[in-house]
Amino acid sequence: NRPGGFGGKDIWVTTFEDNKFTEPVNLGPTINTEYDEDAPLIHQDNQTLYFSSSGWPGMGSNDLFYSRKDENGNFTAPVNMGYP
Repeated sequence: NRPGGFGGKDIWVTTFEDNKFTEPVNLGPTINTEYDEDAPLIHQDNQTLYFSSSGWPGMGSNDLFYSRKDENGNFTAPVNMGYP
């Protein structure tokens, strides 16, 4: 819920370079909504992001989603992981 977000809790990314973390960058409206996105996990493939959201269409108040990076390194539209 930092300044510059889309509302609620957003997912931001930072990298570790030259012994320090870079400034956080918001993942933008492809991932974040005006509601809450939470619990981000980047898979060890460094291409797949898993997270929960109360803003994307789903089955309840906080569904689980995944998004994969495209050929340009941008995350694609989230996919609801569905019923457990």
